[in-house]
Amino acid sequence: MENLSIVSDFQVTVSPVFYKKIAELASGDYCLFTGGNFFFITGPGNKAVRFTWKGTEGSEITEKKLAEWLALIRIKFPLF
Repeated sequence: MENLSIVSDFQVTVSPVFYKKIAELASGDYCLFTGGNFFFITGPGNKAVRFTWKGTEGSEITEKKLAEWLALIRIKFPLF
């Protein structure tokens, strides 16, 4: 993960054309979106983590990959 940052007011409804939902955990608590050159993992309370991942296409991402990324994010941001 590169260019990792927290977005505290992430709202897909503001620009639904810009963001594309590509994965979701079965619980529905966390979703993965793409937008521009970034991936966004959304969590409770309109918080999201924005990052880049070189060599990854949105179509390659599964629920398992999302769970792996979420585990990495929780190491850096335990409250996410």
